[in-house]
Amino acid sequence: MSKETNPIIGTYQVCGTLGNAKPGAPIMHFNLLVTPSTHSVTGVVHITQAIAPPNGDISIQVTGKIFGAGITPVTQLVSLQGTYGQGYPPSMVIVQEHFTAHMAINNAWEGNGGFEYGNGVHHIENVPVKKGDCGK
Repeated sequence: MSKETNPIIGTYQVCGTLGNAKPGAPIMHFNLLVTPSTHSVTGVVHITQAIAPPNGDISIQVTGKIFGAGITPVTQLVSLQGTYGQGYPPSMVIVQEHFTAHMAINNAWEGNGGFEYGNGVHHIENVPVKKGDCGK
């Protein structure tokens, strides 16, 4: 088993997406460091959506937890949270916004989940999790 997909040993990096490929739908891209032995996750998520700024491109530092699910085909449960500053025209006042995400995945980081951002204004649920390439 490769280091990248082993849910038990060491720290590993995983990248991917959470979201639906429908036109205009928000997509959460994630780049995470996962340490299963301490149930910890840290990294960055990037939410993209084909809408007018400032909401179409958001980067968020996140922390979270990962736990074994004990059910098949879901083997792991992941939760993420973070905050980010969002500017609103015309004055560009910066407001602290909250972000949360949850994923029910297998060892290959495939499954379903959802995320919420903009202090609960944007809520995306039951969308696919897909592992991607961290080299991009």
